Amino acid sequence: MQRKCLTTGQQKRRKTVERTEADDPAFIQKKKEQFKTE
Repeated sequence: MQRKCLTTGQQKRRKTVERTEADDPAFIQKKKEQFKTE
């Protein structure tokens, strides 16, 4: 039961992050720079 709740929370969070990326080009750029640094 706990795992099910956690999965739902993760899906919700992932959707929010995707929406943020689509709305914020600077966020995508920052993410690209992060990948380069790593």
